[in-house]
Amino acid sequence: MAGSDLDLRGTPIAESLLRELLAALHDPASECSRVGTARFNGAVFSGDARFSRTVFSGDAEFDGAVFSGDARFRAVVFSGAARFVGVKFSGDALFSRARFSGDAQFSRAEFSGDAWFSGAKYSAWIHRVTADQGEGRERRSAL
Repeated sequence: MAGSDLDLRGTPIAESLLRELLAALHDPASECSRVGTARFNGAVFSGDARFSRTVFSGDAEFDGAVFSGDARFRAVVFSGAARFVGVKFSGDALFSRARFSGDAQFSRAEFSGDAWFSGAKYSAWIHRVTADQGEGRERRSAL
């Protein structure tokens, strides 16, 4: 049901399972998947993880998650905190046109592919990792 909470901490999540979960949370009125609080801490996503056009009305936690393919968060709305602490992105991480209303944390995140944040909007603090010739450096800033 649209707006339900998800707790998939430590769960292996195949591309097909994620597609089915988000389809079950689809809101026909907005044509988006709607999730309350989401806990994906330590989850392992195999294949591409397509969250594009999902609305998280509560906190979205992905701490320690592993994305083996592309992680697609295009035009996603994070109404609460968005936590990606220690996440491993093996493919591209796409956050284009995402909206972050709460704190966004990306400390110790590892990006092996490209990371796209073009057109993303931030209303609060973002704690992010920047690459400097292969060495991660954390920076906290208001955008």
